[in-house]
Amino acid sequence: MAKTKVVDIKGKKKEDINLKDEIFNIEPDDKLIALAIKQYLASRRQGSANAKTRAEVRGGGAKPWRQKGTGRARAGSTRSSIWVGGGTTFGPRPRDFSFRVPKKQKVKALLSALSKKFRENKLIIVDRLDFDEPKTKMFSEFLYNVCDDGFYTTTVYMGKDEDKYQNAKLSARNIEFVKFSPIESINVYNIVTSEKLILTKACVDRLQEVYS
Repeated sequence: MAKTKVVDIKGKKKEDINLKDEIFNIEPDDKLIALAIKQYLASRRQGSANAKTRAEVRGGGAKPWRQKGTGRARAGSTRSSIWVGGGTTFGPRPRDFSFRVPKKQKVKALLSALSKKFRENKLIIVDRLDFDEPKTKMFSEFLYNVCDDGFYTTTVYMGKDEDKYQNAKLSARNIEFVKFSPIESINVYNIVTSEKLILTKACVDRLQEVYS
């Protein structure tokens, strides 16, 4: 088992914790991570772009000129796609961009992302985040204490008792690069796009319970 430290909100080591190798120390699969990110972004696409075809553009019912004898090319409608104001050929239509990734691959991608953060020393485990009062300065000091090499984009995952972290969430709301999220909504995209990943000890226990 891999071992790492658990810190308090002042950044001081409180204890050591064992992390299961099958969750936090597997060989990362970059291809699965990329696939999971692609699926996440595709599922967020609205897919509502819609261009009108010549059948949907208003007007153009009358033939612009007679078929023969004018010296010009034949034309049946002013709403042809080669005319200004005409319909679009092969334009975008409403569609669903989402696609399915097998469950086992999604799980392995998530564990790969967690393992990558652990191996790069970008995983921070904190005992608890129950601040006495909501103050941005307190959360900034917490980040300064736990992030040795400066402030970066950070995702903080909370346990089930979200009410305990209300003051912490309010303290971080004015810090644009910090995002709070419940552990149930953990995903590869948020892990990879965050330089620092902060988990409460309860989150680690939950992950090891679910994915063991």
